Amino acid sequence: MRIEIFKHAKSAHHEVSEKDVIETIDNPHEKYFDKMRDRLVFLRKMNDSWLCVIFEKSDNNIYVVTAFYMSSDKKNKYVNRKLRLNLWYPISDG
Repeated sequence: MRIEIFKHAKSAHHEVSEKDVIETIDNPHEKYFDKMRDRLVFLRKMNDSWLCVIFEKSDNNIYVVTAFYMSSDKKNKYVNRKLRLNLWYPISDG
């Protein structure tokens, strides 16, 4: 599977490493589906913060739209708001 990171993700969030993006896609701690944009949202705890990777899947390709770090507090508020507004739903394995 090929992973392409869009220019916006690279330039707007240059602090996010490609290695961390790939690790988050391969081994997320939390997974959601964004119903409005038909995108996947994977989150992974990285040291003292969370990495949020938003991407689309098409055939054998993954297109990373954006990726950014946030604190645990901000992550909880962000995710809970999306769930409460019924914009995202959790994805479970299995």
